[in-house]
Amino acid sequence: MEQEIFNRGQALKNPNEPNQVQPGENELWEEYRYHRKLITVPICLNPHDGGSCMFGKPTKYEYLTYPNTKISFIMKSANRAVVEAQYEYGIKKK
Repeated sequence: MEQEIFNRGQALKNPNEPNQVQPGENELWEEYRYHRKLITVPICLNPHDGGSCMFGKPTKYEYLTYPNTKISFIMKSANRAVVEAQYEYGIKKK
């Protein structure tokens, strides 16, 4: 989702006014917030709207698309899980 919103935001940019809000940009932000909420609210223990309000390149979770990324789900209880991602971006990260 972040990658798609970033690409659409770049398409809206006017090279003559790169620091100005472009027509349709506010609506794009609203769409991003709405879709982010659809993803996070059902799975968050304390849902709120204060999550990430940025999209850029690389996106915050771009490493999930890397071919060697390993994702583990560790169930701590019936209501709690830990998601662990291992990937390489220059150095190995976890």
